[in-house]
Amino acid sequence: MSGANPKVLLVDDDRDLLQLVGMRLSAAGYGVTAVESGEAALAALSVSRPQVVVTDLRMAGWTGWRCLMRFTGIRRRCRW
Repeated sequence: MSGANPKVLLVDDDRDLLQLVGMRLSAAGYGVTAVESGEAALAALSVSRPQVVVTDLRMAGWTGWRCLMRFTGIRRRCRW
């Protein structure tokens, strides 16, 4: 990859899967921020400013769908 590494935000409540996918993406040259809940993803979104969000759709607490709906609302108000 040329230039800055694309940033990916991973969201999954399965720690093993989160670690596996995170390691694979990091090895491929992506900058990875990995969190275990939708609430943590919302906080990480403004800090890491990822180009891509990969989320589990079925999580305890906030589902992946709820996260994506919140992210979309935030994205509309931000100039990134």
